[in-house]
Amino acid sequence: MKKAFSLILILLAAFLLLASSPLFADSLGVDYLCELGINYYERGDYTNALTEFKKALVIDPDNETALDYISYIEEETANPR
Repeated sequence: MKKAFSLILILLAAFLLLASSPLFADSLGVDYLCELGINYYERGDYTNALTEFKKALVIDPDNETALDYISYIEEETANPR
């Protein structure tokens, strides 16, 4: 029982350290910005979508979601239906 409790404490401490790290916070911020951008994109509001995806790229320049959606927006605005 004491061993299990110690293991739980170690895992909890590791989670708290990870959760408080800037990388974890940055990841959450990028995810949130991309979700906002996707919502704007799906509504056809490309200006606001592009703004949110560019914000995400400031935090994570290699973010595939933001890069993909920016590409989609550029295609949509270059070739409107």
